[in-house]
Amino acid sequence: MTDLSLEGCRVASETNVPEGTPLEMRIDLDAKESPIEIPMAIVRWSRQGEFGLEFFAIEPESLAALRRFLKILEAVPFGQRGLGQG
Repeated sequence: MTDLSLEGCRVASETNVPEGTPLEMRIDLDAKESPIEIPMAIVRWSRQGEFGLEFFAIEPESLAALRRFLKILEAVPFGQRGLGQG
């Protein structure tokens, strides 16, 4: 996963996922935090090897956890980011 934001992300995948496909996803940040549950994300674009997701229906606690993670990530120098961020 790359390009993570409050609105969505980019996913590298060997599977071709068509635009419009609804997905459920879980983002495991680290052992200290519960996974971020996203009950619905929609594939907005797809090309060989990757696709883009738009998040929908995020629970308030998952949204807050994602917001905290992104704030921490902003403080990390570009070359030291985890989860494939860049």
